[in-house]
Amino acid sequence: MSELYQFHYLTVRYRASENPPNPLFLRGDKAGSNVPTFLKERVVLSPLRKRGLGGFKVWYKDCRPVTRLMHSQIMELVLVRIGTRMRTSIAVLTLIAVLAGAITSASAAEQKSLASFSLVAVGDIMLDRGVGKKIEKQGAGFPFERVSPLLKEADLAFGNLESPISSLGKAVKGKEVTFRAALKVVNGMRDAGIDVVSLGNNHAMDYGPAALMETMDVLAHSGVVYVGAGANSAAARRPANLTVKGVKTSFLAYTYRFHMVVEAQNRKPGAAIATGEQIKADVQKAKEWADVVIVSFHWGWEYSDHPDKETRELAHLTVEAGADLIIGHHPHVIQGVEVYRGGLICYSLGNFIFDQNGRRVTRGLMLRCDIGKSGVKKAEFLPVVIDSAEFRPGLASEKAGKPILLELQRLSRKLETKLELKDNTAIVLKKEAMLIGT
Repeated sequence: MSELYQFHYLTVRYRASENPPNPLFLRGDKAGSNVPTFLKERVVLSPLRKRGLGGFKVWYKDCRPVTRLMHSQIMELVLVRIGTRMRTSIAVLTLIAVLAGAITSASAAEQKSLASFSLVAVGDIMLDRGVGKKIEKQGAGFPFERVSPLLKEADLAFGNLESPISSLGKAVKGKEVTFRAALKVVNGMRDAGIDVVSLGNNHAMDYGPAALMETMDVLAHSGVVYVGAGANSAAARRPANLTVKGVKTSFLAYTYRFHMVVEAQNRKPGAAIATGEQIKADVQKAKEWADVVIVSFHWGWEYSDHPDKETRELAHLTVEAGADLIIGHHPHVIQGVEVYRGGLICYSLGNFIFDQNGRRVTRGLMLRCDIGKSGVKKAEFLPVVIDSAEFRPGLASEKAGKPILLELQRLSRKLETKLELKDNTAIVLKKEAMLIGT
């Protein structure tokens, strides 16, 4: 049976039984004035934050967000509901969102403008311990205040969430360092402009399965997409599929098997573990739908300024499988970047929000790039400095940023990739950019 509901500037059609299988949430640029009474308690419409998106986020209650649906875009969505007993059930919806007159009136130039979007990516975001104490005193947005404008400028912003967000669970016994952030921190992260986070890291299960499950629920209900962990192995490896300005983009995330990392299994929550053959299969499967595949890795050795042989081999395998961009983290310091077979590999962007002290761990990078249907079109790196007293980042001044960018340039040269330093940024040189998708 096909149910049809008319909203202000939006028509949504889905295959369903008489009632939707779960409450459906839509986030869009106009709130419907004629939402049927039947749906008023089930549907939420609110503006997207990012300029130029003009689309809709699609959700299920108690589920991860799986896509943005753009005007004139037709998409079949597979949404997986996380059950209270950590089982999953699959509901398949077909939604058609059409902006009135968009297909017939959109000019060729407007259509062309939908073929690329801007992405900002940052490294480790840890919102517990010293950072958590600052949040208690100053508010959830405090750590992000100095960088929020840069995050919001992008169509999409990504980071590695290094701490579960939960009030549940107990610290895992025998683990020296465990993190768990207060529930309210998600508001600061969301309002600052973070859209997508990786949970595929060695701290995802610091407070056990209950805390991880609540983290996923809190993120989903707050409008933040997550990847890299789940109620079982299939959920942890499942991509987050987003259509942004006409570019179909899949995010995947994995972690190395570090000490006491809990791997997601058939009926056991946890993180997605980075194994070559599985990553190859996941990327190739994602590529069947996506124009662009972005993979996040929690990998390498802490405080090392270069990737080891194993890490480079895994990065190359991932690009060869079809990944267009790799975003690395875990070392807590910056590492070089590499252009390989048309893909851009950022081995470590360093810390972004953390309470560590020392010159190397308070310097990080912000990747800013343009992404089109064939991959990364342009990429540059901005230097970030974390205030060691306030534990929050800011864009480095030219004086403070120069040594960071010089180090990045030196480390990247060892990976046979040249960067040009200009206006407090490190830019992938044109001859290197020719290797990146255009």
